[in-house]
Amino acid sequence: MKRNIIAFMLLLLASSLFALDITDPADRIYNDLEVWQEKGYYRHIPEIRPYPTQLLLELLDKVIARGDAMDRAIAADYRVLIDKPLNLEPEMEVETRYGRDQVGETNGTLNFKIKGILDRDDKVAVWGNVSANAILKYDDPSYYMYYDTLPYGERTEENWVSDSGTIAGISLYSGSAAMLSLGSSTLYGQMGLTRSSFGPFYDDGVVLSEEAGEQGHYELTWRGNDFSYSMLFLALVGTDYEGDGSFPEKYLAMHSYNWAPFDWLDLGFFETNVWGKRLEPLYMMPFSYLFYDQGIIGFDDNSLMGLKFRSLLPRRVELNGVLYVDDVGFNDLIKFNFDTKIKIAFEAGASWTPADEKLHKISLDYTAVFPYMYTHYPWGWGGNDSAYAALYNNGTTDNTDDYYFYQTMNADNYTHNGENLGTSLSPNSDRIALKSNWRLDKDTQITLTGNFMRHGNASSNKTDDAAVQDGSIFDNGNDENGVDTTADECNFLNQDVLEMVLQTGIEFNAVVDMPFQDPHRYYGTEFTLGYTFERIWNSGRGYNGDPQSGVDELNHYISFKMRVFY
Repeated sequence: MKRNIIAFMLLLLASSLFALDITDPADRIYNDLEVWQEKGYYRHIPEIRPYPTQLLLELLDKVIARGDAMDRAIAADYRVLIDKPLNLEPEMEVETRYGRDQVGETNGTLNFKIKGILDRDDKVAVWGNVSANAILKYDDPSYYMYYDTLPYGERTEENWVSDSGTIAGISLYSGSAAMLSLGSSTLYGQMGLTRSSFGPFYDDGVVLSEEAGEQGHYELTWRGNDFSYSMLFLALVGTDYEGDGSFPEKYLAMHSYNWAPFDWLDLGFFETNVWGKRLEPLYMMPFSYLFYDQGIIGFDDNSLMGLKFRSLLPRRVELNGVLYVDDVGFNDLIKFNFDTKIKIAFEAGASWTPADEKLHKISLDYTAVFPYMYTHYPWGWGGNDSAYAALYNNGTTDNTDDYYFYQTMNADNYTHNGENLGTSLSPNSDRIALKSNWRLDKDTQITLTGNFMRHGNASSNKTDDAAVQDGSIFDNGNDENGVDTTADECNFLNQDVLEMVLQTGIEFNAVVDMPFQDPHRYYGTEFTLGYTFERIWNSGRGYNGDPQSGVDELNHYISFKMRVFY
């Protein structure tokens, strides 16, 4: 098998390669790993991404040994790139949006990235990514970080800190990502600054989405034959109760247990705790029960748990599902009363990876985020209900209370730097997503997408005195007196005014050899061209996400990216 690997490596050194960043769970390699798992080249891989080089090399070797011709060629490319030394990647991107009855907008970025392997042996690997970004966009350049010129429901893929210098109207930012991995492919630890992803859905999942901003990532994973365990600790950035400001000392802990009773079935249970304002060693204990651990210290934090499955059926059809639970009215549910508190998010989907090499994969997913999911009641504000009520009732609070409300971190909601750690969907939303990926050859692909999304403000019936009532992740459902109104009702998408979004898109990606090459270095250019059509009814964009009856949008997005790497 080693001779086959060497032969493929030598063959592919003379052909097209492409850019690679294993620290980014949205990188092209993870999309291919998902497809190869569904094709049955390997099974039972960890659900926390990104992966260390030790595990990636094992999986790529299995593809080279078992895959079809195109998959073997792509896997061999990746194997070469993983050991490629640090390389420079100048990148230019232009995105434009033009909508009916509105002024068009365009932004441009010019990025210079240095990324690649710093060093590696069988047990240790260090991967780095440093970037300098020049941005021409908006009077307030930090606005670009969060909104960009992107279709509804998408978040920027760039990493940078909101501190810029400005030269002749161009804002300059720096970014960084790095990962140190220790161990083998069966027992490894990782630490670094990177984006994280979790679950059977690789594209904007409900637990940890690869679209969320990068976090401090500390992970321990053990893989057995039929059982695996992962422990994850994320260092986050908090905001106040309305999503403003930035505060340190916010954290997330996760324990994930996975069992494979059959070759075609993976089952999993996982827990998370979100907390802040202290470092809690109790959550770092492996194989512990996080909800119980939280109870020992007084239930001061935000505990969630979930179930997931992955099932491979004949003819390369796969069914996936994940259920993420914050809180439910259990006593009502067992009586079949579903108009009760249901703070959950779930995703279910089916995909097909046909034997035809041209059609790489087609998938259909449904995601639902119930009202007030990911939000959290601020238990740390005081010691009794009257204190909470005083802080919520802006008409009667004194200056001290107002200062406390606006200057204190919400340590327990499911956000990082003001964005959801999970899906880009707001609470009380759902989405149907259809996607197909076509490979004309190993260096040319076309992706077709279609999305239909709905969103409603579950707090639309509350009075204007409530602190936050826009239906966002910062609206926890309490009324103007600080009283929880979510316990006896479930208002999932039953509002009179719903924001509805229809999108269709196409993206073309190709890698082209540079005309000059040398035996010690590879030079290439990657081109990406995309178009998205978007129709929005009752848009909440510009209204803090609150759907507005009769405010409609018709948008066209065009994006072009060119990346040179050597």
